[in-house]
Amino acid sequence: MPSISKVICLGLGLLLASCASYPSKVGPIRSAFEAGDAEGAINSLKTFSQKKDSDELLYLLELAMAYHASGNYTEAIRTFHEAEKLSDATDYTSITQEAASVALNDTLKKHKIDQYEKVLLSMYLAVDYTLLGDWESALVECRRLNHKLAVLEAAGELSFQKNAFAKYLAALLFENRGEYNDAWVDYKQAKEWAPQFPYHGTGLIRMAEKLRVSQELASYRKEYPEAKNDGLKKDRGDLVVLVEVGRAPFKQEDPNVRLVPVMVSSYYGTDYVEVDTGDGTTSKRSYPLFDIEATAIRELEERRAAMVAKKIAGIVAKEAAAAGIGQATKNKNLGLLSSILLHLTDRPDLRSWMFLPANLQIVRTTLPVGKHTLAIDKVNRMGEKIRWKQLESVEIKPSRITFVNLRSVE
Repeated sequence: MPSISKVICLGLGLLLASCASYPSKVGPIRSAFEAGDAEGAINSLKTFSQKKDSDELLYLLELAMAYHASGNYTEAIRTFHEAEKLSDATDYTSITQEAASVALNDTLKKHKIDQYEKVLLSMYLAVDYTLLGDWESALVECRRLNHKLAVLEAAGELSFQKNAFAKYLAALLFENRGEYNDAWVDYKQAKEWAPQFPYHGTGLIRMAEKLRVSQELASYRKEYPEAKNDGLKKDRGDLVVLVEVGRAPFKQEDPNVRLVPVMVSSYYGTDYVEVDTGDGTTSKRSYPLFDIEATAIRELEERRAAMVAKKIAGIVAKEAAAAGIGQATKNKNLGLLSSILLHLTDRPDLRSWMFLPANLQIVRTTLPVGKHTLAIDKVNRMGEKIRWKQLESVEIKPSRITFVNLRSVE
C-alpha cells in the first residue's frame, strides 16, 4: 500500500499538471462541432486523445462519436474499437489511483464508463458497420452486444438499462441476413422492453410467418392490424431510419452537496422526426426505443449514497494526512496549511460522455423498390414542424432493409 504522503504528492502533481476540468475542455469542442466545425472538433479531440491521461477513454469515445455523426464510419469504427480495448484495460481498480482519489479527488482515477455506456459502445459499432454495408461485421457486433445484455441481465443489472434500440437493431440485422430464429428472439425481447413502440408488428408478424408459429402469428396480427400489409415481396423493401435526438445530459456540482455531482438535462427542442417518402402515403414518424438521458440520470442517482460515503472518508483521510504532516514537521501551522490545501484540491468528478444524443428513435416503413427522395421534418414538443433536410436517391432493394442514420442536436 503506498504511503499517504506519496499519494498526496502524486495527486498534487497531477492536479497542477491538469487544472482545467474535462467539461471545460470538451464543452467548447462539442459546441463547435454542433455548429458545423466538424474538422476542427475532430482535430482537437484527436490531440487530446493522444495524451494518455486519465481522460483518454472519454476523448476516444467523443472522437468516435464525432466521426460517426459526420459520416466517417470507417474512422468511427476504428476509434470505437480502440476505446473498447482501453475500457477493458481500465476495468480494474488501481490501489494508487483509488487512494489518491480518496485523499484528493476522483478526477485522478482513469475514467471508467458505466454498463449502459458499454452497451452503447457495442451498439454504435453495429450501427456503423451497418451504415458501411459490412453486414458480417455488423452481425458479429450484434452477437457480442446480445452477450453483454445477457450478462447484465443475469447479474441483475438491467433494471433501468434495457436498451430496446440495441435489441431492435440486432433483430433488424438478423432479419436482413435471413437469420430468422435470432431475429424472432430479439424482436420479442425488444417488445418486452419497449411495449409501446408501434413498429413491433412488422418484424414479429414476418418472423412468425417465416417460422410458421401460427398461434403467435394470429395474436400479433390482431394486436398490430396496421402491419398486415408490411410483408416483404419482390417489388418492395424496407426503409429503417435510425434517429439520434438531442444532447446527452451533463454533470455539474450538486448545490446541496458540493463535492458530489448531479446529472442535468441538456436543452434540445426536437421531440421526433417525420419522414415523407413521397409515395403518397402518410408521413411516418420516429418513436423512441431507448432514453439515454433518463438512464444516465438514474445511473448516477443509484451511486449517490456510495459517492457521499466516499467523500466523507476523503474528509477524514485529509484531516489525518494534515495532522500527520504537522506532527512530522512539529509545525502546527504547516499542518493547518496542509489541511486547507488538501480540501481545496477536492472537487466532484464531472466527467461524462458528452457527444451522445439524449435518446434513440426509429422510423420503419415498407416501400416500392427503386430510388426515393425523403423529406425530413423535425417536430418540437409543441407539435410544430420544421423542414430539416431532403435525402435524394435513397435506394430500396427487393426484400431487403435499407438503413439511414440521422442526428439532430437542436
